[in-house]
Amino acid sequence: MNNDENKKYIKNSLLTIAVIIATIILAYIINFYRQDVSKSSADWGAFGDYLGGVLNPVIALASLIVLGYISILISRNDSDEKLEFYKKEQAEKHKYFMLEKRIEVFQELNNLVEKTKNASSTARTHVKVNKVLLNRDDVQKLMTDSVFNLISTFKGLKIGLENADLKYGYLFIYDFSNNDVTSLIKLLSISIKGFEGSLSEEKKDSDKYPLSHESKVKELISKILTDIGKELVIKE
Repeated sequence: MNNDENKKYIKNSLLTIAVIIATIILAYIINFYRQDVSKSSADWGAFGDYLGGVLNPVIALASLIVLGYISILISRNDSDEKLEFYKKEQAEKHKYFMLEKRIEVFQELNNLVEKTKNASSTARTHVKVNKVLLNRDDVQKLMTDSVFNLISTFKGLKIGLENADLKYGYLFIYDFSNNDVTSLIKLLSISIKGFEGSLSEEKKDSDKYPLSHESKVKELISKILTDIGKELVIKE
């Protein structure tokens, strides 16, 4: 019950008790009003016994009702406080759970990015070595293997970003379909096609490997991770 309902209940209860008491007194008056006011203490004693005998059970019942009502209010208030405390506790647990999940996802994305950066750096090094050693067979194989690895990591990052909104959208406010993410996916697609095209040629010419987008890819990755990282805190 709210405060208005409580006041209404108390008012109605008191009114009912008052009506009962008035009815009892009125019944006595109606029956004995023709008689003179007695000067006998015995008559007044009998009148007192009458009032006590009739009113005491009513007052006792009223007290029982009031005490029961107060007990219910106390119990209800206690239950409400416990429920409110439980809700707050669950809300706090949910906030920390969501934070832990965001940290896990961020670490997962960061590991994928680091793997991509390492693969890119290795491929670039092998391409440079291949240029210096004039496409020597053993060096060229090493370069080709590293480029295959780079293609694989680029594809992994691309797939991860394409599915990020579906997998992680409920965890972050960050929009995984914004311009930065779509631009990065596009650059990764261009790079993958370029690498695969270069590897399909009979003679692997290191000058044809499309590493020109590498700096822009790193720039976009860094910006995306920075923006996501801003949500790795609990906001009060």
